[in-house]
Amino acid sequence: MCLVAVASGWLLISTSATSTQLDALRTAGTLGVGTGGAVALWLAVRRQRSTELDLLQKYETHQLAERVAAQNAAAADRAATHAEHDARERRLTDLYLKAVEQLGSDKAAVRHGALYALERVAQDNVGQRQTVVDVICAYLRAPYPASPVEQPTHRRVVHRSLLTASKARRTTAITRPVAFTTPVSDLSGEARQEKEVRLTAQKIISGHLWPGDLKDPDPSFWADIDLDLAGATLFDTELDGVVVGKANFAAATFVGASRFDGATFSGRTNFDDAVFTADARFVGAKFENYSSFSEAKFNNDADFAAVRFFEPATLSGITFSGMARFKGARFSGETLFDATKFSSYTEFSDARFSDDAWFAESTFSGTATFERASFTSFTSFTDAVFNTATFQEANFAGSTEFIRAHFIDSAKFDQAHFGDDQLVDFGEAKFDKAEPEALRQYLTR
Repeated sequence: MCLVAVASGWLLISTSATSTQLDALRTAGTLGVGTGGAVALWLAVRRQRSTELDLLQKYETHQLAERVAAQNAAAADRAATHAEHDARERRLTDLYLKAVEQLGSDKAAVRHGALYALERVAQDNVGQRQTVVDVICAYLRAPYPASPVEQPTHRRVVHRSLLTASKARRTTAITRPVAFTTPVSDLSGEARQEKEVRLTAQKIISGHLWPGDLKDPDPSFWADIDLDLAGATLFDTELDGVVVGKANFAAATFVGASRFDGATFSGRTNFDDAVFTADARFVGAKFENYSSFSEAKFNNDADFAAVRFFEPATLSGITFSGMARFKGARFSGETLFDATKFSSYTEFSDARFSDDAWFAESTFSGTATFERASFTSFTSFTDAVFNTATFQEANFAGSTEFIRAHFIDSAKFDQAHFGDDQLVDFGEAKFDKAEPEALRQYLTR
């Protein structure tokens, strides 16, 4: 470009150029200048591109280095986390094994410490909670030194006749083991210390089975826990408001008052042959699965007011030595109260039976009130014995049997209603006093 400009200038000075020649020279100069500018621009673009590529390469190299560093840091964190988790698991395992071993100590203080150690293991490790509860339950199932429980020596067979409106009479044998216990009378020395240890074990279980409420849930709640306390000796049991899965209290001895108010049992529940030495309360409790209290003994008052049985319930052969209160109870499945002994005041007022209800061969030695009770399906009081009975305003919607029922004192059926076109059978029923006027039409059939 520079040479073109110099040559053009020299020509203009040294020669006398024509107009056409001057135009040609100007055109050539312009082309020269343009070509030089294009070359300079191309060189600038190449330099810019080279600079950008260099910067991009450096950026990608930096990013790769950062990713590698982040991956290495994450791997290190995972390794540290795994190491910490493994160390924690080892500590929990060691603590668990040591606590289980200490439960066998002959020193009460060591056994107390073992229970609290097990509680810590369960609280810190959700997966170990059922195992810990099983260990504590196993400890409570061990024989209590002041109340040895003998093994059953025979089996009692209770025969009952079953009749429904659509099925013929059949005979079913209910077989239950019979357990014998001696009362706790001496709580000195070893027995007293062992009682304190057992109270600690019970409190640990009950304390973690209470869920709190919807607005204020308890963070220490252990969900989905099953209890196996068959044959256990329990003191002053407080399981109000607890939520448990399956619960087995068969042949357990409840020393002192027992409270299950508002408890929820979501699994099968077994209180067969259980002994309650003092008052027992199940007010508002919910049994969401099959439940059984066969042959249980309530030595004092038993309060089942507003209890809910959502599935069949077997309460056959129970002995209620004190008051038995089922006011406002709800029985959704077949309910068996046959061969049960009600020794004192018995209340089923406002109770609701949505399925078959059996009271055959039961004995009501005190006043029994079924006022406003509702029996939706088949109901049997066959061979039942009543001292004083009140069925005022009771509603029997299904077939009803009082065959061979014996009323020793007064029997009131005022405003009781029996389902239309349903079998109502008072055959061979015996009234030691005047027959209720409300039953005339059924007694003369």
